[in-house]
Amino acid sequence: MKDAADRFLLGGAKSASFSAVGDSVSGVIVEKEYVQEKDFTTGEPAVWKNSGEPKMQVIATLRTLEKDPDDAGDDGERRVYIRGNLKKAVALAVRAAGATTFDVGGILQVKYVADGIPPAKGFSAPKEYKAVYTAPDPASKALLEPDEDTGAATVSQNATAATAAGPEDLPPEAFAALQALLAAKK
Repeated sequence: MKDAADRFLLGGAKSASFSAVGDSVSGVIVEKEYVQEKDFTTGEPAVWKNSGEPKMQVIATLRTLEKDPDDAGDDGERRVYIRGNLKKAVALAVRAAGATTFDVGGILQVKYVADGIPPAKGFSAPKEYKAVYTAPDPASKALLEPDEDTGAATVSQNATAATAAGPEDLPPEAFAALQALLAAKK
């Protein structure tokens, strides 16, 4: 897991790409940020035209099994920018999981499933997504702590010691997520 200094010096995680119907990403949520969107053309902070209020988004960093073979520095982390139709899909997935929050340590799966109907002539069709969320088990939440530099929730550096109680105490999906996190730290 990169800390704030690593991200500053080496760059952050790669963005998940949803360029074609069928593209997907899945992984353990290792960081989440609530930030203002940027205007696509100017790079300035985006605001709603009618109110002037900031347009907000969640950026979730996932620990995935994806690795770019042409990039030796690819650690498998992928950033998912959750806004628009993707926000709707993730919110629906969180509710369907019976969760009340979108937590670090949970598992997020996102798939670009279709193109919607363009809002007007000359506009691109909006992307439609399906998402599945698995909330972290309370036992695995103990492996998480806030990052001292950013305040963002990240995976604890002491996760290995916390598993001493035994993996049999974790649900299978939480144990699989924990295994992926620990393998990535080696």
